Amino acid sequence: MVPVAGRGKRLWPLTMTRPKALVEVNGKYLLDYVIEEGLEAGFSRVVIVVGPEQQAKVSKAVDKWRKTIPEAEFFIVEQDKPMGTGDALWRTLDVVGGEPCVMRYPDDLLVGSPSALKLLKEVYEKEDKPALLVQEVSWEKAATCGVVESAKELYLGVYSFSGIQEQIKNKSAMTGTFRKPVSNLAVMGAYVFTSDVFDYLAKERGSVGAEDDSLPINAVFPALMEKHGFLAVKFPGKRFDCGNLEGLTEAQKYLKKQ
Repeated sequence: MVPVAGRGKRLWPLTMTRPKALVEVNGKYLLDYVIEEGLEAGFSRVVIVVGPEQQAKVSKAVDKWRKTIPEAEFFIVEQDKPMGTGDALWRTLDVVGGEPCVMRYPDDLLVGSPSALKLLKEVYEKEDKPALLVQEVSWEKAATCGVVESAKELYLGVYSFSGIQEQIKNKSAMTGTFRKPVSNLAVMGAYVFTSDVFDYLAKERGSVGAEDDSLPINAVFPALMEKHGFLAVKFPGKRFDCGNLEGLTEAQKYLKKQ
């Protein structure tokens, strides 16, 4: 499942005329990289969650993929209000059928082998637990992003953890400076979930309003963690944050040299 309903404000003016997921890097859409990653990991269904304003342009791209990638099934699900990534996943229930699933943000362009989704899939098949992707970053960088708490390496590249220190919590309201991060394992935009994620999302959805981002995906992490435990899988490759112009430029320069 790929949520693409965001407005992409950090990429203006590029996203004033196109969805963020259809911004190009080195001649391919950001969404192209995610689809290729999913196919390499052995997935055959791609569910794209769009907002009303992205529907037409994403549908046109999907028509192209259906012709050029006949081995995959493509589905478009509309999220009529930007209620968050948890709400976006909940809306795919009829398509996903309540099965285990992965969620992958197209903002993160991840380069490495094995791919991010293949790593997550392999860990899920071994452990039968929800998992998210992390990357080891400098402590300076860790102070500016969400990081996992109380991380303990279980075996090479796979960690247990107790929670997430969110990016917004790292800032001091009094001074405007960043608090000391509890780890340098930064959370990335890739997750694998057990099938009961939809049950927990349904419960959460019944208790929130319709405000923007009222149901982020991490709202169900505590329930999943209590029932199953939750794993963090370290990605050893390169990550480019293509949700902003600087990261997009870095990715373009890097991929052109490959």
